[in-house]
Amino acid sequence: MALDVLRRRGVTDLTVLPLYPQYCRSTTGTMVDALATALDTGRAFDSVRIVSSYHEHPTYIAALAQSVRRRWQAGSPSHLVLSFHGLPVKYIRRGDPYQAQVEATAEAMAAALGLDRNEWTLTYQSRFPLGRWLGPDTDDVVAALA
Repeated sequence: MALDVLRRRGVTDLTVLPLYPQYCRSTTGTMVDALATALDTGRAFDSVRIVSSYHEHPTYIAALAQSVRRRWQAGSPSHLVLSFHGLPVKYIRRGDPYQAQVEATAEAMAAALGLDRNEWTLTYQSRFPLGRWLGPDTDDVVAALA
C-alpha cells in the first residue's frame, strides 16, 4: 500500500490533497474515510493533514483561468459555461457545502477572467434519474445558448 511505501521512505508528516477542489461528502468524505481506515491498521504517521477543499485557492483559480485563456486564443469566445459534476439536492439540504463551494469557484474564476455576470453560466452535469439534482443542467444550457 502507498502508505507503507511512504513510511519506508521516512515520511513522518503526511499532507493529503484530494483531487476534488470542492468538498463533497460522497467524494472527499469517502476518501477521508478510506484514509482513516488505512491509518487505523497500524500505518501511523506523526501528523496527518487533510486539505478538505481548495475551491478558492488563488493558485487553483489562476490555473483554471490560464487554461481558459489558452483555449480562448484559438477563437473568439462569446460565453463561458462552467460545468461541474452534479449532486443530489438532498445532500445540500443535509449540509454538504459542495454547491456553495462550486459557486465560489465559479465566481472567483469569472473574476480572474474579468467576466461580467452575463458572460458566463454555471451548470451541472452527470445527473442520475433518482431524485432532484442540482441545476441548471449543462445539456439544457448548451442547447439554449446554441
